[in-house]
Amino acid sequence: MTTARRAGSLGAQSAMGRCRPTPELVRTILGHLAERVAGRLRAKARAGRTITVRVRFPGMRSVTRSHTLRAAVSATLTITEVAEQLAWQAIRDQRAAAVEITLLAVSVSNLTLERGVQLELDLPPQDPWRPGSTE
Repeated sequence: MTTARRAGSLGAQSAMGRCRPTPELVRTILGHLAERVAGRLRAKARAGRTITVRVRFPGMRSVTRSHTLRAAVSATLTITEVAEQLAWQAIRDQRAAAVEITLLAVSVSNLTLERGVQLELDLPPQDPWRPGSTE
């Protein structure tokens, strides 16, 4: 497991050999990576709006997917859930009967300074990318 540190983003990745992606495996790995990234974001009093996932397949072919949220986040659960949706988009787009993956990576960019935690009010419209959203 390595850590990516580019200007304006924080990320982490995990190589895993060749394996078939299962919901449990993808959730576990992305949850661990999100915890590492979110912890570093919070330690630096930062939050980010853009979550990017990279999925590598055999043959060193990688696919990335990203989503920019309306509000900056540094919560592990939010990063995990968005990353999971993005990873499954990338995996489903492969159109192969037996997809194998060799690496998962998560990064958060579009960073802002976040000195305190702002609680959200549950006001419409709901963001379908936010955990607990009904859409």
